[in-house]
Amino acid sequence: MRFSVSQFGPIEHAEVNLSKQLILFCGQNNTGKTYLMYLVYFFLVNLKNGRYGYNEFKKLNLENKSSDFDFEYHFNLLTKFGKNIMSNIHDELPVLLACGNEFEKTKIDFYLDSHDAKNVFKAKAYEQSEKLNLLIDKSTYTLSIKLEKNKGSHELKAELYKADNYNWDAMPSSYNYVTYVAVNRMLVKMLLGSKTILFPAERSAINIFSKELSLTKNQLFSQILNSSDNQDEELNLLRNRVNRYPKPIRDSLKIAEDLAVLQKQSSPFAYLADELESSILGGQVKIGEAGDLRFAPKEAPEELLETHMSSSLVKSLSPIAFYLRHQAEEGDCIMIDEPELNLHPDNQRKIARFFGTLINAGFRVMISTHSDYIVRELNNLIMLSKDSEKVAVLRERYGYKPEHIIQPEKIAAYLFRQGHPRPENIMIDETGLSVSTIDETISELNESSQDIYFTLFD
Repeated sequence: MRFSVSQFGPIEHAEVNLSKQLILFCGQNNTGKTYLMYLVYFFLVNLKNGRYGYNEFKKLNLENKSSDFDFEYHFNLLTKFGKNIMSNIHDELPVLLACGNEFEKTKIDFYLDSHDAKNVFKAKAYEQSEKLNLLIDKSTYTLSIKLEKNKGSHELKAELYKADNYNWDAMPSSYNYVTYVAVNRMLVKMLLGSKTILFPAERSAINIFSKELSLTKNQLFSQILNSSDNQDEELNLLRNRVNRYPKPIRDSLKIAEDLAVLQKQSSPFAYLADELESSILGGQVKIGEAGDLRFAPKEAPEELLETHMSSSLVKSLSPIAFYLRHQAEEGDCIMIDEPELNLHPDNQRKIARFFGTLINAGFRVMISTHSDYIVRELNNLIMLSKDSEKVAVLRERYGYKPEHIIQPEKIAAYLFRQGHPRPENIMIDETGLSVSTIDETISELNESSQDIYFTLFD
């Protein structure tokens, strides 16, 4: 799927291939990398919510417990819904980016190839299912929808289960709508993954101050509820406070407030959290009695350090470890703004290898980075993707595991440069990729250092 945007801050036009499993935004500061990542996040979150227009759904006929699955019809509805998100973007951007009307001229678009989508669908549809709880007349029903292969075609089977007998014919039309939403949600999941989560560059501060921000918000709520005067004014104050941060930061704050509840969930990818903790963090991420992130160092596992007492490395990566242990689902899209934050060069190399592990576990990863260490280590992972005896020897010599390796065709990279309003598509081949703005700076530093040294000390 290709996503494009025009007239978006410093970006005149940009196009991103979202079908790749690893996407890199590289380049100089103040060139739009973070905001473009926010925009992609907003689009994917809305597309995966599955809220497709009810008027379109009325045309379907799903009163029976099963009916033929029309891929083209649902694909066209999905495409139409994506276009609808685009057309309403101007109303959403001020809330998404916590700004005014700076982006009135912004236009976004996307293209989803029907042929490619159908091939993905055929490969994944045989065992897909979706379950939803449906509340009707104060009674809860469990709606189970499954796609099954039947004589070379796909058939949609929608079954409604309830403890006692229920008159199927009496089921209100809202059942049909939920069925329709579930089907499209399944289609989006197969094509674009389960969900999208973004770890902003502010994640370290979010870990420290989320409880204080939540307390302030609750105090404002209490003040409004206990006041009979100036409620409109106070509601506007609360609304302004709530929307003062871009949506990805607000979403991260919400997760930070709900850690005590979220930790009750378990993810099949908890082993990746274990790997991140053992190989980079050097300890375990846990939740304290107050529902806040704590850290137990490997040298003193009985100690639970509060976030402000932990290292900057822990503050930066602990939300990712928590997500992998409690929230991660197969096919999730993980976005990380500046993963190198607070990481020593050796850990920057390790996090690059960890990206390879995530990709090979079925995740999609998007990062915005300035790190030469991450880029160069990714190049190593790409070069070691060749199948030969020499490669096997090199992997063994330098400690690379099979799950670290990345095939070059799975990566897309884009270069953002000041004075160049159109991000460039970075070429990737079997030797990796080159980020010119980083290479140029390193070359200039080496040249000046040598000149200074030999002029003064030779």
